[in-house]
Amino acid sequence: MAKSIYYFNITEGEVPATYNLALKIFIKMIYSEGADHLAFADCPSDVDVFYVIWEHAKTKDLIAKFKANNIQMSYKNITNSVLKGQYDSEFARTFNEGPNREKLINFLSEHITVDDLLDKVHVMGINGLTPYEKELLSLAI
Repeated sequence: MAKSIYYFNITEGEVPATYNLALKIFIKMIYSEGADHLAFADCPSDVDVFYVIWEHAKTKDLIAKFKANNIQMSYKNITNSVLKGQYDSEFARTFNEGPNREKLINFLSEHITVDDLLDKVHVMGINGLTPYEKELLSLAI
């Protein structure tokens, strides 16, 4: 199954019980499959922001469950942006080190080829690569 990267932002809203239900749905679904695809955002704001690197269909099921239970949230499929090296500082902080970085490198290694990276270097120079792409390229050499 094809994996994708989604950004989620769950807001508490007016009914705290709904927010608690969202967490229960989320935790149940994530841990039934294993939590290796989840990365909570490293951001200073007091919101629940997380990224999911997961099979596209499973992420769509998660979204459907949240919607069915009137969970207030925003979400976005950011796969193409990440593959193009276009992401914000919150994403960079979240995937800067440790297990989250490994999750992203594994995702990129499944979706970007060395030829893709070398083509990018040819067009933009080595400094046109993101830190993740440079790491991926160094692992390939």
